[in-house]
Amino acid sequence: MNKRLSHGCHMFSPSSRRASTWRAGSSAGRLFASSCLALAAGTVFWFATTTTLAQRPPAPKLLPDRTIAYIRVHDTREFLAKHERTQIGRLLKDEKVRPFLEDLFASAKTLFEERELQEKVGASLEQLLALPQGELCVALVDPAVYGEGEQPVWIGVMEVGKNTTVAESILAKVVEQIESEDASKSEEAFGETMLTVLKQGDKTVVVSFLKEGTLVMTSDLEAAKDIVLTWDGVSESRKLADNRKFVNIMRRSRGTK
Repeated sequence: MNKRLSHGCHMFSPSSRRASTWRAGSSAGRLFASSCLALAAGTVFWFATTTTLAQRPPAPKLLPDRTIAYIRVHDTREFLAKHERTQIGRLLKDEKVRPFLEDLFASAKTLFEERELQEKVGASLEQLLALPQGELCVALVDPAVYGEGEQPVWIGVMEVGKNTTVAESILAKVVEQIESEDASKSEEAFGETMLTVLKQGDKTVVVSFLKEGTLVMTSDLEAAKDIVLTWDGVSESRKLADNRKFVNIMRRSRGTK
């Protein structure tokens, strides 16, 4: 299944019996859902800015060919700029509507401050909404690609550009929160990339790294290593961009670029 949600935003979900093994109530499900909600929130509130895209393979060339489902915005800045020219975008810029939106944002900011969410999240509301600076993608991958697990592996890729300090602050808070749930933290150097690994017992919960202005998070250590190898140009494994079904579906909407 393929859906072109709007300018530069795509969803892809090939038929797979393994897709039915993912449960919305699982940790992977909650994190994947949270990523989608963050994408929706950014689409509504974030209307800025100007940094150049990192020179790296795009998500379809980083993800394995046996990707079960993914949602991707090629460039969040371009996506939102084009939305400003749509009917909804023009409505949001209307002088009669703008005061309402400004009040709404002010209320959200006040709530953010009153509940001390900045301290918990590691960034202000403005910083959080301005974090995406290019490509944004969340995906589910067939677990058989990396081992014999029953749950699909989730992968998130967010280009943050020059906002690496904010991304590091948010990531530190995420690590702190997961550690408070009896998880252990370790760091592993993989080539020139430092991977932060969080485990509960023998189970990997989150693996993350920042590389060339891009934040990557996943539920599988081997997935993180495979992305790094592909990024560095030394992986020969097939990628989503090599999947003929994916290429045929997305070619018309330029999803592999």
